[in-house]
Amino acid sequence: MSAAQCAGRILDAWNHADFCQFEAELEHAAARCRKDYSRSLLEDERRELLESVVISLRRMRTQTGDWQTQSMKTPMDLLRHLCHAGVH
Repeated sequence: MSAAQCAGRILDAWNHADFCQFEAELEHAAARCRKDYSRSLLEDERRELLESVVISLRRMRTQTGDWQTQSMKTPMDLLRHLCHAGVH
């Protein structure tokens, strides 16, 4: 699965307010980033960006388990960028 596809799945879960699925997609993306290396430098760079966004999103979770939605604009914009970048 490409970085764009992983980003799309994370966004889809967020847009449907399915927070269990959102966390599952973050975990899935993190696992893919740890083990997937392509022969494409561009896809490797996208994967590294995805990994960075996933780490940031995980850090935005509060101690009570809530998401700091006011702080999520930039990571979500980056996920949208990844999604659209993979369309070409």
